[in-house]
Amino acid sequence: MSKKSYLFHLILGLITGFFFLPTLLEWGGIPFTLADVIELIFGEPNQTSRTVVLILLVILLFFIIRSFYKQYKKLM
Repeated sequence: MSKKSYLFHLILGLITGFFFLPTLLEWGGIPFTLADVIELIFGEPNQTSRTVVLILLVILLFFIIRSFYKQYKKLM
């Protein structure tokens, strides 16, 4: 996969995730916002659940960004 193709697919995926996916999920009655999902998983927010969610979110973002960076470096 070339660098231009990789960036094109990345941008296309972001646009799809920001504009089309929320509309389809809302139409299907599935909660899409992170706040709704966290409330469904952990119940009413308190200090402990906020801390756990923050740690899990930081770890998830770290691995996502790291994988994108590794793929980008592999293309160079």
